[in-house]
Amino acid sequence: MLPLTIAVAASLSAFLAMAVWQGGLFTRTLTSGVCTQCGAAMEPVTDGPTSDPPRSYEVVTCAECDDTVVTVHGCRSPHAYCPACRQLSLEVDARIGGRVVHLDEACVLCGHTASLQVTDTRFEAVRGRVIPFRRR
Repeated sequence: MLPLTIAVAASLSAFLAMAVWQGGLFTRTLTSGVCTQCGAAMEPVTDGPTSDPPRSYEVVTCAECDDTVVTVHGCRSPHAYCPACRQLSLEVDARIGGRVVHLDEACVLCGHTASLQVTDTRFEAVRGRVIPFRRR
């Protein structure tokens, strides 16, 4: 009886340790806004539901390495909700080309396709900034 109790306690503690580790890894990589490739900050390019037209996903880009990630409800996901059939079957391909982010949407179920171009906000001009010069 004692070896069975020890085995159950050991497996339960291993399960809890794994759940805590995976939970920390999940929140750190998906919702922290940090790039998994270089560790730089990731910034949103699209507004998701508040954009015009509204989208069920957001696209975030890395400020350093130009990595793009599609998120649905704040988590990385290969599929978003299709605006035509309302199913979680829309594949979004996001890539950076110069100062524009190209988004290609394709629904696996209903065949809906769309292409968008979103201006990357990282390249907007900063105005009202004074550059200090050295005094002689």
